[in-house]
Amino acid sequence: MSADSREAPTLLVVDDDEAWRDALKDSLEAEGFRIVMLARAEWTIPAVETHRPELVILDNQMPGQFIGLELLPLLRNRWPNLPVILVSAFGGPLTAGQAERLGAASYLDKPFRIADLVTEIRRFVGARQA
Repeated sequence: MSADSREAPTLLVVDDDEAWRDALKDSLEAEGFRIVMLARAEWTIPAVETHRPELVILDNQMPGQFIGLELLPLLRNRWPNLPVILVSAFGGPLTAGQAERLGAASYLDKPFRIADLVTEIRRFVGARQA
């Protein structure tokens, strides 16, 4: 691991779509972030404890124990200062409103432009210093 990757802010990406996670990983690493990827929401809390990310990108609709809106309050209770960006392909204004009420730092409807996600991330987390 290079010194740059150790200094890069860590982002946790939680999404069941492997192709989408891989695309986000490539794009966000190119922007100077270190990415930890998860395929299931129930793996999020242990991953936050282990990796201590600066921000979580959380898909709302995933198979398993939780959807993003259910996991969001658990994250808020344990890590109130951890920004969470909720994303969803099946959301819209109602999901965005729920996400805001439950403490999401931001909400994006899929598909979204990577540049828009990077803008949102940088509102909460700085990019790697050159």
